[in-house]
Amino acid sequence: MNDQGDNDQRISEAKWHRWLLDSTDAGIIGIDQEGRCVFANGASAMLLGYHPQGLRGQKFCQVAHHSLPNGKPYPSDECPIIRAMRTGEPIWLDDEVLWRLDGTAFPVEYCASALRDEDGSVVGGGLVFRNIAERKSVEEHVVETIRTLENDRAQLHAVIDSTMEAIISVDSDQRIAFFNAGAERMFQVHRAEILGKPLDPLIPTSCLSAHREYV
Repeated sequence: MNDQGDNDQRISEAKWHRWLLDSTDAGIIGIDQEGRCVFANGASAMLLGYHPQGLRGQKFCQVAHHSLPNGKPYPSDECPIIRAMRTGEPIWLDDEVLWRLDGTAFPVEYCASALRDEDGSVVGGGLVFRNIAERKSVEEHVVETIRTLENDRAQLHAVIDSTMEAIISVDSDQRIAFFNAGAERMFQVHRAEILGKPLDPLIPTSCLSAHREYV
């Protein structure tokens, strides 16, 4: 009776483990020492374009990690997934791609680590990965926006520097933050010598009190 109960408990736990692994949107792969898939959760199969059981028995690096982002073959001796399994040291990366069954690639972040048995011996490797295409797109948009703003700012500074008028800006502490070429000519001082300095020395004494009341 107890043996039957223990067996039922193990079956129940196995089901819960499977349900738990299938509940996440991260792909989870288990590979043996030969690099063959022995386990793949539902998300990994979906992300890679396979039937839920389609990855089992296949060498993962040959079907999903065979090429670099530029399409060139990935040297097998440099594969971080295999290296993590051999060295026992976990590896986290977010600058690689995995390849779908249809031949298309998608950017991923993944953690690869060795799997050990009860005695501590390495029996294979585990891989947890996520599709980060959307995040990469946002990052690229932010970089492009910053680049555009920097170009616009450089163009604006060029226009401001080309005018004959003196243009000065100050920060919240009334220290000089911008000093154009026109200001250099008017006050006979180079911007490198005046940036970060108080504005007061440039204001006529007769106007200084009024300026301080205004700010």
